[in-house]
Amino acid sequence: MTAAKKALRIIRWLCALSLFALVLAEITRRGAFLRAPATIASNSRLDQPSLDPYLLFLGEAHRRIPPGASVAVVPQAPGELAIGTSYLLALSQMPDQTILPATSLGAAGASGPEWVMSFGGAAFSDPRFRFVASVRGGRLFQAVR
Repeated sequence: MTAAKKALRIIRWLCALSLFALVLAEITRRGAFLRAPATIASNSRLDQPSLDPYLLFLGEAHRRIPPGASVAVVPQAPGELAIGTSYLLALSQMPDQTILPATSLGAAGASGPEWVMSFGGAAFSDPRFRFVASVRGGRLFQAVR
């Protein structure tokens, strides 16, 4: 092996070791790197109830409601805003459906939602919608047309 080939081999090893050292330094600087990314659910307050049951409900509703359907989300708590946590989580977890706030239920005719989702103790009663299914702590309603 010539001196030039030996020098090239040494330079390659030094470059690889320096890149490895830089990666280790970056990992050390940032801390733990194998954790789940921050989400709406992971950034909630400690006194806030777990969102896991609602996320499971949304997953099941996503599978049962056809893609492209418009879905109104009834707020879980009486004091919750129409565009509150229930609506925002549904918006992020159901990309194949068009998610609408509860205020869209006031729309008459074809401009209203095709489906309504209510979770937990959220009361929903409207003669324009029929009960379709109970899904993991919530209920699904479809428009009567």
